[in-house]
Amino acid sequence: MPREAWSYALLLIILFAIASLAAWQTISFLHDKLPQPQFHVAAAAIWSLTLGFMLIAGAFGLWATQFAAEAESRRRISRLVQAMDYIRDGLVAMDSRGTVTGANAAACRIAGQEDLDRQGLREAFDCLTEADMEVLLHRTEPSEVERTVLRNATLTTYRFRSQPSSGVSLILISDVTTMQEQQARNRQAAHLQLVGQLAHGIANDFNDLLSGIAAHAG
Repeated sequence: MPREAWSYALLLIILFAIASLAAWQTISFLHDKLPQPQFHVAAAAIWSLTLGFMLIAGAFGLWATQFAAEAESRRRISRLVQAMDYIRDGLVAMDSRGTVTGANAAACRIAGQEDLDRQGLREAFDCLTEADMEVLLHRTEPSEVERTVLRNATLTTYRFRSQPSSGVSLILISDVTTMQEQQARNRQAAHLQLVGQLAHGIANDFNDLLSGIAAHAG
């Protein structure tokens, strides 16, 4: 429980003690003013109203304290993300509705905008689809999608990786174009190596076959 919640709980206990004292004084005053049956009804009503209002106030107060603590936590995370201008990859913080609350300089550069604050993630990065938003925002485990966009007459591939948590989600945006090109070259090299091995095996088999034919002919 946050420290603010404990402080509010202590304040609630003090207020409950004051309210109980006030209710007790009111009941004592009514003891000599009302007949015995009416006095019991009035005392029960006073205690019930006092306890009811205190419980309602306590529940709303704890909820408000928790809400304020979560909002402060999101604000601090967003400020931390905005300050991460020393990393090359883009980093975006979002609330549960998918609204950007903080973005570092790399994310703004990738989106081609100066500021992404209070925008939707799909508005900032129009290459994302509704299905991509569902994957990135509404899954409980880390997820990723890749999209290729045309930037400066060249195709660039970005990978969006999400890290969900309570109240805030982080999206890491990486340029994987070079990595994919290297992987494609590695796959081509592997294919060429496989073809070479097959050709070498076929040549050996054909050589053995010719040797057998030549020996038989001799």
